[in-house]
Amino acid sequence: MRKLKEWFDLFTDDVLYFMPRRKNVPRRELHRELTPLGDLAILEEDKRYLEMPVALPDTGMAWAEDPVAHPSPDWQS
Repeated sequence: MRKLKEWFDLFTDDVLYFMPRRKNVPRRELHRELTPLGDLAILEEDKRYLEMPVALPDTGMAWAEDPVAHPSPDWQS
């Protein structure tokens, strides 16, 4: 049985998943190599956005997960 909701509830409300974008800059400007929060980033997701894929299997719209995929026969341990 999947426990995605229980796992997701372990996150605090202020969680932020951030992956900055890397820019090519001269060595003297290495402080500008990674984009800061609020600037264009690859990912910048708060709890509201992180919850969407966790809630998807319960919507009936996750056809790829019906039946539920398991990594191996021993997965239920």
